[in-house]
Amino acid sequence: MGNFGRLHLMNLTVKICFAIVLLMTASFLFSQAADAEKKKTRAMRFHSGMILFAELLPENPAIPVTVMNVSPFEPEPKVISNAAYASVVVKLDPGRSISVYDYSLLNSRKTEFKCIGVREGEDAFDANKWELASSSPDKMYTLLFRVELPQPGENCEYVLHFNLNRSRPEDVLLPFVKIDRAFTPSSKIPVDGIIGSDPVKEGLRKDGEGKVEGRNEKEENL
Repeated sequence: MGNFGRLHLMNLTVKICFAIVLLMTASFLFSQAADAEKKKTRAMRFHSGMILFAELLPENPAIPVTVMNVSPFEPEPKVISNAAYASVVVKLDPGRSISVYDYSLLNSRKTEFKCIGVREGEDAFDANKWELASSSPDKMYTLLFRVELPQPGENCEYVLHFNLNRSRPEDVLLPFVKIDRAFTPSSKIPVDGIIGSDPVKEGLRKDGEGKVEGRNEKEENL
C-alpha cells in the first residue's frame, strides 16, 4: 500500500473514531436528559394507589400547619427536636379509603412518626375527618405527618410504612422536597406525579420568561 493509501486509511479511521465519540456523547446526554425528565414526572406505587408528591416543611410559627378540631383529651404531641411537617400527596385506587391510622413515616433510624391528618384536595386538615371512607380516583388526597428533620448529611427521605400489614410490609422509600413556604396546593401538582422536584419552582422556570412571581427582572434590579 502506498503512502497515499495509508494516509487515506488513517483519515478514515480518525473520522470513524470521531463519529463513535460523538454518538456516545449524544447518547449519554440524551440518557441524562431523559432521567432528569423522568424524575420530574414520576409517581410511585404504594398499597392504596400512587404517590404523586412529598414535601417537608420545617416547623415555623410564620408558616403554621394546623389540624382543626383536635380533641382537648388528645395526648400531647410527642416532643420532637428539629420538628417538621411532612405531606404526602396521593391518588387512590378505585374503592379505596384512607385514614390517619393506615400509614406512618420512618426515618433512617427507624423512628416512627404517626399520621396526624388526612384531607381531600385543598380542604383543611380536620381531626373529625380522620378517615376518608369515600374516595375518587380522580382526586388528590394528602397525608400529614409531624416528623424529625433528617440529620446533617442525611438524604431528605423517609419510608412510607403501611401499618395494617405487619406480616408482609409494603414500605416505600420516598424522597421529599424541603420547602420554606406553605405546602404546594394540589392544583399545582401534575396528575402524573413530580416526586423529587418542586412544582412551584418548575412552574416559575417554565412560565417565567424573565418574570419572578409577577415581577420582571428589571423591577427586581430596582
